[in-house]
Amino acid sequence: MNIVVQTHNDFTVVRPDITWERYNRDFYVPDFIKGLLWVPVAYAPVIRPGKFIQTQFAGRYIAPTAYGVLFYADDAFSSPEAFAQACCLNHSSLLPEPYPEYSVSGAADVFSFEINDAQVFRADLDADPFIKAALASASRRVLLRNGDIMALELAAPAPLEGTGPFHFTGKFSLAENPLLDFNVII
Repeated sequence: MNIVVQTHNDFTVVRPDITWERYNRDFYVPDFIKGLLWVPVAYAPVIRPGKFIQTQFAGRYIAPTAYGVLFYADDAFSSPEAFAQACCLNHSSLLPEPYPEYSVSGAADVFSFEINDAQVFRADLDADPFIKAALASASRRVLLRNGDIMALELAAPAPLEGTGPFHFTGKFSLAENPLLDFNVII
């Protein structure tokens, strides 16, 4: 199982399964990391293997879309080697297992991220067409397997500024409970 990520600048990268955190556990930043970048993502579990998938058929290959957060070490973009290392931090892909009541149902249900009770990102569009396009693009480069996760960065990675801990929440406007609720401890 891998996490196939379509980055904000249209690259396809693959994060290993050791980065997946599905239970909203707190993220403890390793001591050797000086800073942390975060990026909101829309993602969908791959339910059927495929290669060279056309966009119009992409919906057959994925489960409902949800939202999560990816973390990178602060030197993630200094070189290809640094980027590969920055992607491999244990539990740095916070993608909770989507439940039916949290799946994206269209533009009527707005998803927002908050850090320490301040809104930092708002997604008020239907992410499904974008995930399907990302899946079609990524399937030209990698074989998507059953159990993989297709993720799409929704913005450029941003630094976590200030001193921690940082409390992340992510919720749909129509839902009572947050989908994401965890702390980042630096």
